Amino acid sequence: MGNTQVLPSSIHHHLEEEFKRLKGDTKDYLTADDLGQIRPIHDVFLNFQHLGTLFAIDNDKDGKVTLKELIAFAEVCALRRSMYRPHEYETQLQGYFTIEMWKKVTQPLGKKDFVAWFLRLVQYCGKDGEDSMQEDGFVHVDGIWTMHQLLNIEQTMGLPFQVTCWRK
Repeated sequence: MGNTQVLPSSIHHHLEEEFKRLKGDTKDYLTADDLGQIRPIHDVFLNFQHLGTLFAIDNDKDGKVTLKELIAFAEVCALRRSMYRPHEYETQLQGYFTIEMWKKVTQPLGKKDFVAWFLRLVQYCGKDGEDSMQEDGFVHVDGIWTMHQLLNIEQTMGLPFQVTCWRK
């Protein structure tokens, strides 16, 4: 995705340390939930609960983020930083990633691929991670919580998580 010289070594090191901290001993990737726990780098704040951002960071669309993907994503962010004013950076970056996501979704089979990616994204969330992955589309309650947050269901529809999850 980019040239590693674009990213300052301090940020590269920070991301490596955060990746190690968040992945733990049992996996070699980060989930959408893990990404939300990344400590900010200097004055750069990114919303990893933004769908376009998640779509951009998961380059191979397998629902999980490797260190290589995290570094490549940071390189894109570093390249684009000079294009925006500091106070507009996060908003402009989210807009850019949303447009890039929209370009993919509007391609033939784009909707189908997007839905499959989103399902994988939320299936990895939770205590079981890969162990909870099933071909029948099962999503652990932790993944449903993540879906609820990513889609802003409470804010847009007024449905708290408990109602969404347990309604009969």
